[in-house]
Amino acid sequence: MTPEQRTGALVFSGIAVILSFVPALSEGESIYLDPSPILGFAALVPFGAKGAILTALLASVIVQLRFFISGVIPRSRWRISLINVTIVTVATLAGAAVFYLGAKLPMSFVKLPAIGFGMCAAAMAASVLYRTILHIVEFELSPQEAFRVAWKLAILPGAWFANLGGFLAGMVLHFQPAAIPVIILLFVLDHWVDWAYAAVRREFYQAVVMVSQALESRDEYTERHSEGVAEITRILALRMGQGEWRAEEMRVAAMLHDLGKILTPDDVLFKPDKLSPDERKTMEQHASNLREVLGDPEFLEEKVQWAASHHEKWDGTGYPKGLKGESIPLPSRIMAVADVWNALTTDRPYRKGMPREKAVRIIEE
Repeated sequence: MTPEQRTGALVFSGIAVILSFVPALSEGESIYLDPSPILGFAALVPFGAKGAILTALLASVIVQLRFFISGVIPRSRWRISLINVTIVTVATLAGAAVFYLGAKLPMSFVKLPAIGFGMCAAAMAASVLYRTILHIVEFELSPQEAFRVAWKLAILPGAWFANLGGFLAGMVLHFQPAAIPVIILLFVLDHWVDWAYAAVRREFYQAVVMVSQALESRDEYTERHSEGVAEITRILALRMGQGEWRAEEMRVAAMLHDLGKILTPDDVLFKPDKLSPDERKTMEQHASNLREVLGDPEFLEEKVQWAASHHEKWDGTGYPKGLKGESIPLPSRIMAVADVWNALTTDRPYRKGMPREKAVRIIEE
């Protein structure tokens, strides 16, 4: 590695640290992003594949340390920083491999755009593969579920734009060093796209929670039921070693678990007596009604699946699909325990809440 490559990596890492201090504010919440992927790709043209990999690794390590020390990433989640560094390095390595091979091709009108898009595709593929393996090993997800989660994380809005934009900025920088503001502009635009996407998701979640609370407020016996189930779900997930991020995902899903009851007739939903067989079937439809209520927002797809499966049973006698054993998602199984616990220990129109000891015995059986 040449002195120029090492110097370039240090300079770009310094730029990364400076940019990492730029927050986006959403309803008082500061959001900070790691600019290392953009700068790693931007370093490809002026400093080559080795310089780009060194830039991505060094910049990511320094930025993640900055996040860790300043509390942007809680110290209890130090593994998140390690994962972020690995993903950035692996993605840059894949993109650099495409750049190295593409540079040997004869020059043509489509060569540079093809290399740029090829680098982005390789980086995305490497990121998805790494995340898939991580979720299988770390969270014990099935390969299909792990891939689905990894794919969504890898294609967050702005990711393609950031990598391709970084490569184009590197081209400009190679011919004109004064083009560093172009890289900063790309980061700001990527920052804004990610912030806007996060804001939309947050507002949607808040709207869902408000609808859920409005539904439950009509009945004093079920008021705040979803919040109770959500909090128990989060605690159980943490106790099972699922990690804070995964536990929070499950908590959000648990907030949705009874939302399908919006379509359940009031005479069935609030009946104080035991339900008839036909009324029981109507009540059970609330699980499958969840998709009809929420539509099909992509970022909620997995959570809707978890929530809709919280009445499935290990022996296959549950509903709505009659899933059995390991085919029931783990978050749905955790949510089911939380739902039963909350139902057993709180007062209902037809009975008083059970003592905790009795509820534990019923769940264990």
